[in-house]
Amino acid sequence: MLVAVALVVRASSCTHQKVSAIQSPAKSDFAGLPSSLEATFLEMPNGHASAAEQEALTHLRAMSNAQRAYRIMELTFAESIAQLDIGIPEETRNYRYQIIPQGNQTQRVINTAQALQPGIRSYVGVIFVTGKGLGIIICASEQPSTTPPLPILLERVDVAPRCPLGSTMEQQSPSKPI
Repeated sequence: MLVAVALVVRASSCTHQKVSAIQSPAKSDFAGLPSSLEATFLEMPNGHASAAEQEALTHLRAMSNAQRAYRIMELTFAESIAQLDIGIPEETRNYRYQIIPQGNQTQRVINTAQALQPGIRSYVGVIFVTGKGLGIIICASEQPSTTPPLPILLERVDVAPRCPLGSTMEQQSPSKPI
């Protein structure tokens, strides 16, 4: 069973927090910390808002906002994570991140977070142009899945995409002027 654990380490005047997902959380997992450090363990429930899923949402939101900025500056969407230049890896222990170009890259782009571990959900983000500007939606599979949900994209690119059956909307940002 995957459980999320937050580790807060305090040393002198600085505080460092680390959220990680480990199989069997125990204080012995963090044995060997210097005696000058204090570790506080906060167990988070496994499920909807697990640390792994929060990683995916955080990365997709960052990718989506970076795509929005890239589109404003370059008049096209980025075709790779490297083009966004925001320090997000293409793969972590829990997820594989990908950009799926759409058409001529000026009207919409899809970002995905594909779960690599059992028990966590996959995500998809769409950044799109409407008559009002640039909008963002992020959808999550309702159940744990290693396949990101495919958004419903209409032929009319000026209409906002929707989350498909079997997924839930995690974020919908209103269109911002270009």
